Amino acid sequence: MTPPVPFPDPPREIRPGFAVRLSFRLLCAAAAVARLVSWPRRISARRAQGGCGRKVLVLEPFGMGDAFLLQPLVLAWLDAGADVAFAGRPEWKALFPGRARFTYIPVKPGWATGSFRRKAAGLVADAAAVSRAIRGAAAGAHCICPRGDPRSIACLWLAGAADVATLPRYFSANDCKVCPLCASSFVPLDRMAPRRKVSRAFEPEGAVERRPGLAHLAQYMAAAPADGSRRPVRTVGLVPLSSSDQKAWPPENWRSLVRWIRSANLRPLLLCGPGEGGKAAAATGCDDLETREATDVGQWVAALDGCDVVVSVNTGPMHLADAMDKPLVVLDGPSRLPLWAPEGELAVVLHRQDAVPRTPVHFGGDGVAARQAMALVTPQMAIAALKAVIDKARAAPPPIPANEI
Repeated sequence: MTPPVPFPDPPREIRPGFAVRLSFRLLCAAAAVARLVSWPRRISARRAQGGCGRKVLVLEPFGMGDAFLLQPLVLAWLDAGADVAFAGRPEWKALFPGRARFTYIPVKPGWATGSFRRKAAGLVADAAAVSRAIRGAAAGAHCICPRGDPRSIACLWLAGAADVATLPRYFSANDCKVCPLCASSFVPLDRMAPRRKVSRAFEPEGAVERRPGLAHLAQYMAAAPADGSRRPVRTVGLVPLSSSDQKAWPPENWRSLVRWIRSANLRPLLLCGPGEGGKAAAATGCDDLETREATDVGQWVAALDGCDVVVSVNTGPMHLADAMDKPLVVLDGPSRLPLWAPEGELAVVLHRQDAVPRTPVHFGGDGVAARQAMALVTPQMAIAALKAVIDKARAAPPPIPANEI
């Protein structure tokens, strides 16, 4: 197997266009204004909080992987005795185990689309809706915006946050610098750390380091073999879709990979979200694949558990497979690495950011560079990596059961 290409070191910045930078500065100004105008309400909320114990709120209204990788942060604050709330999309609630003093708040902002006027109106409406939803948990609380997003920061101030901690740059998306007036504190930013370890800077002092776990969803997983052995490799799960078309691997590459999987007497299984079977088949260029559509987090866990090895673009279910310690090949190109890289011993990331200097990419930005980076990950690279992780899995001891949460 050709050795994987190292991640860029030092990591490259994502340099968005003028319009994105201007919009970001305007949003930072709005967050600073929100901090100022909400001051009387926040002082009142802080006094009312008094000696009732510490409250913590984490706001992350984006994807599955974004939310899941924050699970250790939530658990660290719970272990420290805080009342913790997590505000995220309703469908990701199952990523977090039920615990005393933990509350999940469903929020689903669209952050506006369409014309400038519609975007501005939609942004205000979304911010107002999120602020209302989190008001009870945010009032007088230590609030965390784990990505440096001024939209989220503004919502936290308007909801009555006692203080807001965030990153000094919108590191997960476009590297724009966050205005110091936006937040009350900024955590150190390690650019060569995976997302989970970046988030450790938000954890209380002395917190135990842990990876995200799925032990609380064990009912969706088959029992381990009674003799303690690792089950034979038969099924290869394929995850071709993500929230961004810029992460798509060319269909002709998927077809070549599927041909090799079948020639090796393995069973390819196409995995996707609800109603996405046709789109997934088109993405792979294969209309004869057995397909399993997962309608929720539990079904994703069950579908991935039924696979012995997984090949995926960089997307939320990939992080679930990594937490399950599945042998895993990740097809990437435009994502920020190692921020969104898996951490498992049986995982490998394939990318060619060495050959595309305009990567990583701000999604919605340089689509040409993103597609070029994905196309440079060849079927030969994927086949070699798949062979290697299968061989490594067959030689490895059985996986340790998921950590008890």
